[in-house]
Amino acid sequence: MTSLKSLTDDLERELASLSPAHRVAFAALCSERLLPVYGTFSRMEAWGDAAVLRRGLDAVWNWLAGRSPSRQLVQDLIDACEAAAPDTEEFSSAYASAALNAAAAVVEALECCLDGSVEHAVQAATLSIDTIWMHVQARDGVAGSVVAEAKVLGDPAILRETRRQDDDLAHLKRMRTLDPSALKSLRDSSRGHAVLEHS
Repeated sequence: MTSLKSLTDDLERELASLSPAHRVAFAALCSERLLPVYGTFSRMEAWGDAAVLRRGLDAVWNWLAGRSPSRQLVQDLIDACEAAAPDTEEFSSAYASAALNAAAAVVEALECCLDGSVEHAVQAATLSIDTIWMHVQARDGVAGSVVAEAKVLGDPAILRETRRQDDDLAHLKRMRTLDPSALKSLRDSSRGHAVLEHS
């Protein structure tokens, strides 16, 4: 992996070749791996409501299963997830930014239900990478240089997440239509692999 920009460019090309529904599924899979960090933050700070994000993401999976919520319900869930996002200036926890990203990823997945755009799906994926990026920079005390970027991009946690995103894309590409049992398998796998694995 040469740079964060090249990663984003590759994702845009791959997702542009998929259907809007496939993009929604990809965004949902990325969001599942981010969701546990919100729960960690909420427990540490006694603030927030992980159930709000869970409801938002469940609505995305329902949409993929053909049980489409109304546009108004999707918008209400977007508003609720945005309200559940922490203001990072109010919390000292290192998980505050990660929790903000988790809420934002669910919002992106919900927005993708409304318009199927490549942009929303890419953003859900980059929020996952950004969360790990911030964690590695804080852990290793590296920031702001080409050397630092290369170090972070080579971290095992980043490599695991980018491999999972690649695997998700490969699985979705093989599905001409979104098979419910295959989607459930992918969803269960994502739920078992948080972006920060100790979350």
